Amino acid sequence: MYGQKALLSHGDLLCTDDLQYQQIRTMTRDPDWQARMLAKPLRERLKIAGQARLRKAEVGGNAGTNLRDVNDAAVERLIREYEVDVLLHGHTHRPAVHSIGLGRRKTKRIVLGDWDRQGSVVRWSLGGPRLEEMPR
Repeated sequence: MYGQKALLSHGDLLCTDDLQYQQIRTMTRDPDWQARMLAKPLRERLKIAGQARLRKAEVGGNAGTNLRDVNDAAVERLIREYEVDVLLHGHTHRPAVHSIGLGRRKTKRIVLGDWDRQGSVVRWSLGGPRLEEMPR
């Protein structure tokens, strides 16, 4: 984008301190687990999904802020691995622009908000990326 190399990521892999989420993520992305789940009747799958949302809401209120945010070392690894100037992600739903210094390199991490409370969009120009809120 205008001479800057950008990486778009969901962002959930960056939350390495949230071990419970990482375990669930690994499980739900397993093709065998997915096949077993899709073999169940829709009504049963909807019931399982509803129970999972309830558990998430119960745990979410008790989880520390740090668990639900990215791990700085994971962010730096990803930026270095792909040699990007800008990392753009969601998942944490905390819209912000973070400056990251990696030696002489100056990079940015841009976090998009969720769409339940407010939307957000990144607009790119010659001056670089800019995070903007969007009305619901």
